[in-house]
Amino acid sequence: MIGNARKYLLECITYTPSGVTTISGSTIHDLTNAFTGTTATGGTEISFSYPSITLPDLSLLSEDNYNKRVSDFLISIGISDMNRKSQLVSGATIYELSCDPFSGVTTTQAPTTTSVVPTTTAAPTTTQAPTTTSAPTTTVAPTTTQAPTTTSAPTTTQAPTTTAAVPTTTVVPPPATRFNDATYSTIITPENRYLVGGNFNTYDSGASLIDVRRIARLYSNSGFDNTFESTGLTNGFNNIVVDLKLTPDNKYLVGGLFTSYDGINASRIIKLNTDGSIDNTFPTGTTLNERVRNINITSDGKYLIAGHFSLWQGTQYPKIVRVDSGGTIDTSFNSINGFSTSIGLDTIKHVTITSDNKYLLCGNLSFAYSGVSINYILRLNDDATIDFNFDLTGFDGFGITNWSVETPDNKYLIGGEFTSYSGVTANRIIKLNTDGSIDFTFTGGTMFNGNVNCILVTSDNKYLIGGEFTSYSGVSANRIIKLNTDGSIDSSFNYGTGFNAGVLNIIETPEGDFIINGSFTTYNGATNQGYITKLDSSGNEVW
Repeated sequence: MIGNARKYLLECITYTPSGVTTISGSTIHDLTNAFTGTTATGGTEISFSYPSITLPDLSLLSEDNYNKRVSDFLISIGISDMNRKSQLVSGATIYELSCDPFSGVTTTQAPTTTSVVPTTTAAPTTTQAPTTTSAPTTTVAPTTTQAPTTTSAPTTTQAPTTTAAVPTTTVVPPPATRFNDATYSTIITPENRYLVGGNFNTYDSGASLIDVRRIARLYSNSGFDNTFESTGLTNGFNNIVVDLKLTPDNKYLVGGLFTSYDGINASRIIKLNTDGSIDNTFPTGTTLNERVRNINITSDGKYLIAGHFSLWQGTQYPKIVRVDSGGTIDTSFNSINGFSTSIGLDTIKHVTITSDNKYLLCGNLSFAYSGVSINYILRLNDDATIDFNFDLTGFDGFGITNWSVETPDNKYLIGGEFTSYSGVTANRIIKLNTDGSIDFTFTGGTMFNGNVNCILVTSDNKYLIGGEFTSYSGVSANRIIKLNTDGSIDSSFNYGTGFNAGVLNIIETPEGDFIINGSFTTYNGATNQGYITKLDSSGNEVW
């Protein structure tokens, strides 16, 4: 293997004028070493078999969209973690795949026939080759990613019939500043890309300033994904995107303060296809009369929507409603007479669906639900009735709760703006048993000096916490910290000087890294974070 770069030929994928692409019985060849024609020599053959597949009509698609359709196929056979660049060649498609997006290979010259140049001379590892140089008119450039230190030519060279280059879809390199305003939420798509929502309207790709309107999709290296329709002055949302969720049909449910998308009326919630177009199977128009703060997908594929609203398509459903994938109200969740219909009273900020299929509600909830007084937290049964097995009166005074998670031991970790619970000091975080009593095994001293906005249970069953705080039990902790299950600090996560402004959301990637959303612009002294950053499991900046 030459560096991290490898080359593969996926045979039997054809792109014909009629637009019919047939895939059957193919073989992937590892073309790290030389090959001739369409048969690999000196490489490792990776075979697989599957039923013959005919893709739909692709003749009207642009090359980029065609490549995306074929890329989707590659993902379906397990090549999801590689950087795909496709080039159309007579009767076949050559894919250049890299195990590392930063391998340095950013452009490739393709012949218009299936004859491929052998590369029999190994390249030394001391000199990096330019990544954008076109091949000469009589020879095709060697396929290695590094140039030799001498001027000796490869021992054999076969000239193609033409040297015309075919454009490729290239991952944008990591930018310097990214977004121009706060990011609120990120989800990971099936292609291992990041859909980001917030209050931004531009994205610095490093090469240019791109107009985006509060939603954008990034590659996992933070490069801008221009296949998602959100660019341009008239596209995207007219106000903040607060929450995003991936639906069971791999589309995007988006909620927030907005009232339009791409100039089309969309009141606070909308469902988008994977290319950013509107999914018209879900209602747009005057769906909600006030903001959405949180979206959950239930175990049976329905959408639990919570926030500050009082109406769903003109029907009274204050602050919380459950609908099916087509937007029809699930009347078995009868929250019609739950919260006050007054916009000025009560806001749900976060909902956790528990392992026993109940709903733990957090927010500015200080009035009543179905005539019963509540203090900033509430647990509902699956039918929207109050679960009286959970204490409703614990938080004292100004006890706003912002976030909750169910812990691995089936208890609840609550974060927010409160300072006590049932008369016990609890500065912005507390762990509760399933009945709402305090779990005193979680003790962290004086705890936080500022609000907790979000909590993530990490893959190692610890707690990564973000917010507005600057210390935890007297230890400097600027807006992020990782805690052990007993509330002590996990010193293996080294956040250094932390963030210069608030953290609003944290998710973990399949690789064990963390995507952090917020209003910050620096992390641990590094500037130009652009309101989003990626940290590894030790707290080091990835980008």
